[in-house]
Amino acid sequence: MTRWIRKHPVLVASVALSVPIVVAAIVLSDKAWAPVLDLAMTELRVRDVGGAHSPLVGLPGRIGDFPNQGSHPGPFLFYLLAPMYRLFGQSGQSLEIGMAFISIAAIVACLVLARRRGGTGMVVGVALMLSALVVVYGPSVLTHPWNPFAPVLAWVVVLLATWSVFDRDAPALLFIVGFGSLAAQTHVPYAGLCGGLLVLAVGTVLIRALRAPTASDERRKPLIWMAGALGLGVVLWMPPLLDQLFGHGNVSTIFRSFGNPSEPPIGLVAAGKVILERFDVIHMFGQPDASRLLVAVSERSMASAAIGAIFLGLWVIAAVSGLVMGLKRLWPLHATVAAGLLLAMMSVSRIFGGVWFYLTLWMIGLVAVAMFATAATLIDVCRVAHRGGALSDKRSGGWLVGVGVVATGALILVATVQSLQAEPPERDMSAVLLSLVKGADEGLQGDASPDGGLSGSYIITWDDPHFIGSQGLGLLVELERLGYEVGVPEMFAVPATRHRVMKDADATGTIRLVVGGNAVEKLIAAGDPGVVLLARVDPRNAQQRREYDRLVKRLKASLNSRGLDELADLTDVSVFAVSLNERLTRSELEIVGDLIRLGQDSAVFIVPTGYRP
Repeated sequence: MTRWIRKHPVLVASVALSVPIVVAAIVLSDKAWAPVLDLAMTELRVRDVGGAHSPLVGLPGRIGDFPNQGSHPGPFLFYLLAPMYRLFGQSGQSLEIGMAFISIAAIVACLVLARRRGGTGMVVGVALMLSALVVVYGPSVLTHPWNPFAPVLAWVVVLLATWSVFDRDAPALLFIVGFGSLAAQTHVPYAGLCGGLLVLAVGTVLIRALRAPTASDERRKPLIWMAGALGLGVVLWMPPLLDQLFGHGNVSTIFRSFGNPSEPPIGLVAAGKVILERFDVIHMFGQPDASRLLVAVSERSMASAAIGAIFLGLWVIAAVSGLVMGLKRLWPLHATVAAGLLLAMMSVSRIFGGVWFYLTLWMIGLVAVAMFATAATLIDVCRVAHRGGALSDKRSGGWLVGVGVVATGALILVATVQSLQAEPPERDMSAVLLSLVKGADEGLQGDASPDGGLSGSYIITWDDPHFIGSQGLGLLVELERLGYEVGVPEMFAVPATRHRVMKDADATGTIRLVVGGNAVEKLIAAGDPGVVLLARVDPRNAQQRREYDRLVKRLKASLNSRGLDELADLTDVSVFAVSLNERLTRSELEIVGDLIRLGQDSAVFIVPTGYRP
């Protein structure tokens, strides 16, 4: 048995590392939830895959101006999620199962590349690195189908594949193109990162091939792999290309947006600080609760740039030591990290607006590879000092592999315990939405609907400054799931997809979501003809409402004391908008997070088409 395990390290490590992700998917499959905001937009597009309205671009992002904002480059993620979505019941849970499979596929790819680079010892080392990443990211990032989360492990594949190409492994180009396309299409920050590494990898292969004798395998085979990678890239990028040529020109919108950003980019100095903070390995394990996306956005990292500088310095020392001591086997790995850091500096410096936590999640993967390179170099330096072999040699001590296996097993155990506590995204907001949908369905099936239930056509609108329309998009998803003919006004064409736009003339009524107790009471008190309350939910009990009011007063007092009167007044309109302000102190951010968690009184009405209160 032991011999069989040693012969199949990739298979064994893949199964072991899949355990916490599979456990998370199983746990989540037993918890009902309704997608909101970006996750709702994702399900709409996955639902469209294979039909007349198959998506050609990615999810809408901070690209251009609302309501005609641009989207992330491509729909590759939607296409990958679609099979599992249909196989497992076309629900929110099925999206999480699909995302779990994508994460596992990336892990397997990393281990295959590790085996190509150094045999069993290297597989164990990369498995240890991956197990640490699984713990750091946690079950939410690896299972929630949110576009900033989906590429995190695909990016690690790209890094390891670039190392392989630098180490004369031309077939690894296919890994860069395949997983790089997933990352770059899903979240635009990866476009420059993966594109930059691809250019370096292709240039490396091409230069080596052209230097080889004309009729030799050293020239022919790399060029064949390059052609294969090019063909794969053309196939994967066909949807965005079709949109650019015959659709809405999303690629042009992206270039215009980043060429002329709405706010000044943060620049190189601020980018350097962000990168150093990401190198703070000590605080890396304290990521925000990624199951609460709106709250996580409002939280700030405890990471220290000073501590990060120490760990970055360790990598620099390792890279220089490897160069000076002639440890050529690791030169390509350090070159990959160096290239990644250069691209990271360029990418982060172009961020405009707030540097939200999810915008640099990819840095964790780069830091992990840098620390892996540092540890591998340290091992080789010790062996050279003792006249031993290299890390990948068969003479590498069994004790070293054993230590790696034990450490990996311990981290997998920690990750599995985390997975047993996995929660669906925005569970509180989702629970409110599910209650509202149930009440709305019952009301529409009764006498509330102008045409009665499923025979009517409804425009979905929302008045939700508190959660920026998160549940409004979710309401569209859930009513469509129940079989209702629903659409949105023209202004929501991009987030809800253009083919779901419904004109007033084609609607028998409008379903309006109202979030915020004052707004709900105002609409009820108006008593206008045709306005019917379908459902109302306040997730707070009496004590929690008192706590909410107390926290609001405390937050306003703090803001007013610092002369931020306008921001204090905004608290009554949108707590989420307040959370985005960079002038908030850490204690104020904590209050904002508590307010978002507590939730809001919400209601669903049916109103006459074109109704304006």
